[in-house]
Amino acid sequence: MASMGEVQMAGLVIATVIFVAFTIRHLLKPRPTKNPATLQDPSVKYPLRLVDKEIISHDTRRFRFALPSMQHVLGLPVGQHVYLTEKIDGSLAIRPYTPVSSNEDLGFVDLVVKVYFKNSHPKFPEGGKMSQYLDSMKIGDTIDFRGPNGLLVYQGKGKFAIQPDKKSKAKIVVAQHVAMIAGGTGITPMLQLIRHIVADPGDKTKCSLLFANQTEQDILLRGELEELASSHPDLFHLWLTLDRPPEGALLQFATATMPTHTPTLPLLYPNCRVSTVSGLFIVIVIVIIFMSILASTPQVTPLRFVAFCFCSSIILSCIT
Repeated sequence: MASMGEVQMAGLVIATVIFVAFTIRHLLKPRPTKNPATLQDPSVKYPLRLVDKEIISHDTRRFRFALPSMQHVLGLPVGQHVYLTEKIDGSLAIRPYTPVSSNEDLGFVDLVVKVYFKNSHPKFPEGGKMSQYLDSMKIGDTIDFRGPNGLLVYQGKGKFAIQPDKKSKAKIVVAQHVAMIAGGTGITPMLQLIRHIVADPGDKTKCSLLFANQTEQDILLRGELEELASSHPDLFHLWLTLDRPPEGALLQFATATMPTHTPTLPLLYPNCRVSTVSGLFIVIVIVIIFMSILASTPQVTPLRFVAFCFCSSIILSCIT
């Protein structure tokens, strides 16, 4: 018959074996790993290699650049942008761009760029220095990326962190409805935000976008914008306006709420929401109201906010 000491020893051995087994199992259990971010320091330049170039239209290209590995993400918060830097014709060119790819995409980053060719515009006979350089790049060439940059970060569920300037602490603004105004290539920051919102089932923030262009051919990413609007009508409303609509196009008008002295102008095309000059007036009123709110907020002046929004093509947000 086993003695009391032997029983205690056996119990201790069993307990030790169980403890060791659980410890080994815990150590060997696969743990979720966070994908490494490419952009670690905004002051550092990261050379990325061009791996694909797609011609979208006569003057628009989609450029795909490889990240350091297929496990890397770009590391760009929603609302931020990158700078591309390159020495062109003996001088350093620096231009901001917002990727159209998601920060969840592994191994690559996509940019959609409108190429401003020489002699395509009388006011800019030399065209766009950086856009023409990008168009001339060959597969395998590299260009320096730097970021993240910007004074606004979208934290999800209507919450924005906005810095009045680079040295100030970010202020939190919560919006139920975000109004956006974009023209031409300024659409990319808006698309970045809209995609992020509609991809999150828990985010009920509404977005309204007024997207202005010269001609129908100038509308960048139109197919994707219209798809987002039709797939998420409760979250995203899209208005497209043109300065020079084509002849014979089916035009739509909204006159019910327009003042009698306001001229009716065709501003919208099929498959989009109806809009006119009254729509522009409503947007302007929203902007003025929001600026008035900002004017009463310490350290955030309307002048700073307007420069921040329009010069950087960032979002005008309004709390509804």
